[in-house]
Amino acid sequence: TGSCTSALDIYANPLGAGSQWIFEGFGVGAGCVMNINPGTIMKNKGSVIVYTGGRLNFNGTVGNPIIMTSINDDTVGDVAAGSSGTPASGQGGAVIYSDGSAGVVNYLEHRYSNGFAIQTNGINLTGLKLTGGYGGLNITAQIGSDIYSMVITDLYAEESSNPSPAALTMNGTNAVVAPTFVGNHTIIQTGTQFANDRGIQVTGTNANVT
Repeated sequence: TGSCTSALDIYANPLGAGSQWIFEGFGVGAGCVMNINPGTIMKNKGSVIVYTGGRLNFNGTVGNPIIMTSINDDTVGDVAAGSSGTPASGQGGAVIYSDGSAGVVNYLEHRYSNGFAIQTNGINLTGLKLTGGYGGLNITAQIGSDIYSMVITDLYAEESSNPSPAALTMNGTNAVVAPTFVGNHTIIQTGTQFANDRGIQVTGTNANVT
């Protein structure tokens, strides 16, 4: 546990607030804890998966959010080696909290996202901002694993490209999905691939949103 924590932290938080980290995706495995400090800039060429038993904490603040974006995004931080200067939807990678994982998400701006997926209970989202990408926020309960303890505060979810039909999806087909929404929320859908494109999609008889 100690080795995987320190090995990851040395890349995520080399200088604390305002540091920049360029990566090609990573996984947080069972027994590992990873903390991303306020102000960290994450330029991404892959996706982030938190596996069962792993914990990933995005510890941004109102005045010092974490920014996760495409390696081609030159508008924030230093210009990354190999950057084309032209970021596109999906290049910011996906973030997936698998069933049985843990963490907190505070003031993360995920640009050019390839989706932000929650498949486990107990992940609270505060100040999450998804822009310029596709996939939006997807909350899907796995078989036998209810998602009932989840508070979403001040969400901004923008789905601006194909192939996802919704900026916010809540799927209660396999088990209960019952998040609580607090504060002010902005949901934007501008995709055009699907005839049923929509900002919010709720499916399954076990979905109960408040």
